[in-house]
Amino acid sequence: MLLRREVASQNSLRLRHRPLYPDTRKGLDTYRGLVFALALGGALRLFHAAGVSLHLDDFHSLFHARHLTSGGFWAELVRDNHPPLSFLALGGVRWLGGEAPLVLRLPNLIYGLATIALTWRLARHLPGRHTRDLAALGVALSSLHIELTTDLRMYGLLCLATVGLLDALVHSLERSNERGAGWVAVSLWILVGAHSHYHFVYVLALLGPLSLFVVARDPTLHGRLRPLFLSYLAAAALALPWFVWGFPRQLAHRLAPGGSEVSLKTLAEGYAHLMFFRVSLAGEPLRSVLIGASGAALLCACAGCVLLFARPDPDAARRRRLALLLGACAFCVPACSALAAYLVPRAGFEWRYLAPAIAPFVVLFAAVATHKLARALVLTVLVAAAINAVLLLGAPGREDYEQAVRYVISERADHEAVLAVDWQPGIFPHGVGWNFYAPRTLAPGAPLGPVLEHTDDFALTEPGALRRYERVFCILRTVPNTMPFLIDLRSEFENEEVVAFGQAIFVLTFSRAR
Repeated sequence: MLLRREVASQNSLRLRHRPLYPDTRKGLDTYRGLVFALALGGALRLFHAAGVSLHLDDFHSLFHARHLTSGGFWAELVRDNHPPLSFLALGGVRWLGGEAPLVLRLPNLIYGLATIALTWRLARHLPGRHTRDLAALGVALSSLHIELTTDLRMYGLLCLATVGLLDALVHSLERSNERGAGWVAVSLWILVGAHSHYHFVYVLALLGPLSLFVVARDPTLHGRLRPLFLSYLAAAALALPWFVWGFPRQLAHRLAPGGSEVSLKTLAEGYAHLMFFRVSLAGEPLRSVLIGASGAALLCACAGCVLLFARPDPDAARRRRLALLLGACAFCVPACSALAAYLVPRAGFEWRYLAPAIAPFVVLFAAVATHKLARALVLTVLVAAAINAVLLLGAPGREDYEQAVRYVISERADHEAVLAVDWQPGIFPHGVGWNFYAPRTLAPGAPLGPVLEHTDDFALTEPGALRRYERVFCILRTVPNTMPFLIDLRSEFENEEVVAFGQAIFVLTFSRAR
């Protein structure tokens, strides 16, 4: 009798060590879908990274990364709105490999591939043989995730930290013999997220109490309550230095966030962006098809959450825990972000702040693929996502500094002047796109030519210098039309031509009448 109980206990432990729905495929076949998703995701991201220009926010990150080696890193950082981790990683890569654009993008490319892999690992807990492969493929094809993991900003790291925390939580709660590595992973992912972007606070504010509540309510998990609480406590203690020293200083200067326009419409558009970003690149009727596919993806994700709750099987409690954690990140985090920005505009809300929701949303989207008709719908949506991703690869960047600089250099004579102005906070240098791309575009040793300067209130430092030039080329990034330097240029020159490069970069060519 005792032997039978011991065998039953061992079998129970063995079952608890497995994913909720283990894959019956053997050997390398188990990882075939993951390898394909990583290869496709890597190819899409590399192609996009090679073809799109750095934009203004990228140059802000590069500004901080440069200070890591030149000095003053922490003094400059507390004047900004972001925690330090992404800038430290970028500064390290820059120190090792220089400032080639692809080298600078390397950290985010790595974050993107790691997110795909962790999404696949998290989705092992879904029912169905192929759902984990479809989830990984969904992240690989998400045009928003492609955009976030090919720039220099911190949103790819924010996305990775969220799926990493989810995976560590689920892994630790499901393993009955977890001795410490899983709980350490929980603490480390919290540290990564908290030092990558402040919107990770919404993830933690939801997952922290929710996971403690779930564990406290389930008698079979009571042994995990203490280590889970201690892992949160350890993460809070380790994050304390920055949040005591740096965060209050950043709050004090009241620098405006990147965006704070929030409404139910922008929130709904945000959910559509999670897999289908910049559908406006497609013409009709394809644009309508992609919008329909984004709606179908949202419907599938909602249905996936409901099905995980409702699926009748012996592991219902484990399934519901998974649905709660995924649903909180996929649906509640964006809603909390929008609500916070509505109540306190300084909190900020824009499409990039949705990064924490991408992976959990896609996992829930793939969860419906256990039924044939639903699987066909999931595959159809993924085909549409692939089309949208290809359109993104072939499109000019939102801020195409590189092509704007190439245009100016090809049109300008050596004695004609350039003025580069960016509409941005005064803590950052101006003319960053010109200063970065012009030396890379000109022949080695060629001079940059005359470059005009302006004051902090956007007036020319030497308005009289305009008389020396037949033409002046202005590279502008969303500069209001009433700025003093524009008034001076229009009073001095009779002709004005405008060429757009992306959605926010404009080259204005001022010339004299002939």
